[in-house]
Amino acid sequence: MTTWIFPANPDDFLIENAFQELETIDWGTNNKVKTGDFIYIYKSIGKDNLKGKIIMETEVIKENVPNYDYIDDKKFWLRKNFDLTDYKKHIRLELIGKIFNYKISSRLSYENLKKNGLRSTMMGPIKLDNNPRLKVYIENTLNIIMYEKNDLANDTFIAKMPTWLRWLLFLPFAIFGSFIVTIILTLLNIISMHWFFRSNNIPLSDVLVPLFGSFLLGGLFVAIGSVTAPKHQRSIAIALLVLLIIYSICSYFYYLIYLGSDIDIPILNTPWQFQVLFESILTIIGGCVSLYTILYAVSKNEKLF
Repeated sequence: MTTWIFPANPDDFLIENAFQELETIDWGTNNKVKTGDFIYIYKSIGKDNLKGKIIMETEVIKENVPNYDYIDDKKFWLRKNFDLTDYKKHIRLELIGKIFNYKISSRLSYENLKKNGLRSTMMGPIKLDNNPRLKVYIENTLNIIMYEKNDLANDTFIAKMPTWLRWLLFLPFAIFGSFIVTIILTLLNIISMHWFFRSNNIPLSDVLVPLFGSFLLGGLFVAIGSVTAPKHQRSIAIALLVLLIIYSICSYFYYLIYLGSDIDIPILNTPWQFQVLFESILTIIGGCVSLYTILYAVSKNEKLF
């Protein structure tokens, strides 16, 4: 079993998109790669923050793939004149894992690889067994993933914050994000009352905008808070959803008991009561949708954004 680094140029081939859709891809090579070998994919050129970094780990599950058995991945090729038959050998790669954690991926940048034994410019495949220092460095770095889960904030400005600051800000950010949404939707509601959605002098936006805003508020509260947290993001998302449910229930009864009595309208059997109820339910549903998305992203080791 041999370990390699293969450079991938996203100006030629959209390797991340290909693996996301196909799970396995065929790769042309002139090297003596065998079934069971491990290959780290180094993204050599690109406009995102993973430029010049190892971005994924793969395993060779088949060597000497015949022409008639090639996986059709032509739609991911950006270089029109590419032809797999240009290579002596064709191997099939299966994705083991992608690296989205900003801190981990930065340790696998070209600069850090060079500091830890890399002696080439990554213009072609590298056999890591000939460079034990670099191999150990990469393996030790990737082992961190076992203890430090991939960050849902990936390469956003949040991922670059100190850990202590993210712990301090995850709840304020969740509240602030929801507050901003409320302000924006309130302004839209005021505008629409004057110009849009009028039917029999009753602005439909009085119903539609608050309902949509409730769903969005719940979703963003859970999403922003859990993404801001530096670790245990799945547990944080669950805790935020519980807080959201408590808030929604308390808000519902507050509106019914206190505001209902203040404006002197019957509490039961009124359209107003049902709208408040639907808003509370949609707030919880929005939070549940965010929680499901976060749980899926964590389980699949995917980006959230």
